[in-house]
Amino acid sequence: MADERQDIARRLRELRAWRHKPLKVIAELAGITEGHLSRLERGERRLDKRSTIAALAAAVEVSPSDLIGQPVRWEDPAMAEAQATIPALRVALVGTELGQSGTGSARPVGDAVTEVDHCVALRSACDLAAMGAMLPSLLADLYATVAVVRGEERTVALRQLIRGLNSAMTLAHAFGYVDLAYLVTERSAQAADDLRDPAWSAVAAFSRVHALLPIGAHSRAYAFASRATDAARSVTGEVSGSPGLGSYGALCMVSALVAAVTGHTDESDIRLAEAASIAQRTGETGPDLAYFGPTNVAMYRMTSALERGDIDLAVPLAGSVQPALIASPERQAKYWLDTGRALAAPRGREHDAVAAFQRSEKLAALRLRSNVYAREAVTGLLPRVRRDTAAGRELRGMAYRMGLGA
Repeated sequence: MADERQDIARRLRELRAWRHKPLKVIAELAGITEGHLSRLERGERRLDKRSTIAALAAAVEVSPSDLIGQPVRWEDPAMAEAQATIPALRVALVGTELGQSGTGSARPVGDAVTEVDHCVALRSACDLAAMGAMLPSLLADLYATVAVVRGEERTVALRQLIRGLNSAMTLAHAFGYVDLAYLVTERSAQAADDLRDPAWSAVAAFSRVHALLPIGAHSRAYAFASRATDAARSVTGEVSGSPGLGSYGALCMVSALVAAVTGHTDESDIRLAEAASIAQRTGETGPDLAYFGPTNVAMYRMTSALERGDIDLAVPLAGSVQPALIASPERQAKYWLDTGRALAAPRGREHDAVAAFQRSEKLAALRLRSNVYAREAVTGLLPRVRRDTAAGRELRGMAYRMGLGA
């Protein structure tokens, strides 16, 4: 199969030629050197930072997904099975509006809670195929339920709808369907507005920011995240009986990440400090709204450093995290994925990077294999790790499972 880095390099060359723009012009528009762009086009450098991908996409006037080649069609049966659930999910969302029964059937609210709990458990276990198979009918039925129930039952149904939509966003996001992921977050925001609960509005905003990042709308994501986080400061409540603190803390974390991506380092540090302070009050929480707590804050601190390109900080921060304290395999897998990315950057840590990616794959194979940054990092490691070593054999097996040339 074609080397993924060469695929991205080829697309970059083709898009620049299509726009009839010389290297110097695109490099200046993207804020990088002409030499850096030339190495990217030859496949000699990794294109693994959100900010660089967005800047280059803007320079050649395409979407980031056009540049990095997502969504990808998968030959691996497990990947194909999960991705095959996307069309039905799209139909379920496009054909239903809040307040309308649509094609769904109203369920007893208690049954809806049970079903959504099961869906969230599948998301946490990263069983994307099973989650994707149940989401279209579940969401249609939740919309139908919200349309007919009243009072406290409607409040509960709206909460379940937001939880179900967050799972749908995870699925669309995982396979690079960025427009669908954003549509899902719009629906989540509508439900949160109807609910009129600041905690759930914060959850919807958290999801919206994550959907904006892969689109490449970094400036918009930054402005939205900062505004939403400031507005959510009114969310109060103790750990018992109120999800408010956890949802506000999660919003602080993602706001810090976006600030890091957009170069607002001071604001990123302030948001992370606020999140850390809240986490001391909440302890480890999730997954009803969003996973939050001291460990997740530490993970976001590491990822923010990684997004800033500060590898000297990201690597030791990764070593200070204890991912086993988080119950979700999905979140643990994300930690090991980002740790692998950090360790893949410096020379001499290649075997450690491979080991980190192996742990991520063991926990949540589909999430690792579909992640464009992990795929780019693994591609970059291939020529640096000798074939006749244990790490080399493991790396090439992983690359094969990702659909990369090995």
